[in-house]
Amino acid sequence: MNEIENVTDERETASVMLKPKGMEHELEIVPSLFDCCAINGLRIVWHSHFIFTPEEAFEFYKGHEGKWYRLPMAEQIAGTVRHGFEVEGVKAISILRKWVGPTDPAIAKIEDPDSQRAIHGEGNMKELAETKEVVDNAIHVGSSVGEAIQEIALMKTATERGRP
Repeated sequence: MNEIENVTDERETASVMLKPKGMEHELEIVPSLFDCCAINGLRIVWHSHFIFTPEEAFEFYKGHEGKWYRLPMAEQIAGTVRHGFEVEGVKAISILRKWVGPTDPAIAKIEDPDSQRAIHGEGNMKELAETKEVVDNAIHVGSSVGEAIQEIALMKTATERGRP
């Protein structure tokens, strides 16, 4: 296999969605996302504003089935404007997950203070888990290609239903 074929085989689709704190800082985060993509050879192939129904938001977090935090996470993103992205490129998921930083904003502030979740996220997962609340880490990036495809389909469905 030559080098070009190898690179083609590694291309993947990633999903990105701004959560409530992300939307508060949309004018800072979106240019940063575009810069991250440009620097790393990724391509934003679709993006749009949309509003999830409660059912769509619950389905969006299907990967957390059986977890206590699935419903509160869904409630956090339903009924208000979100901004979603479909990104393609070599190692897109790992690049974008590095850009957003650790899931817990409190840990992100220590381990990766320049990450988006450190800068824009809010809350401490360990503390909030005791009260059954969820953090708002500002940005969601799907953890696998399969998850990304499902999430992008949901975001596109919400967009097609009617833009905010």
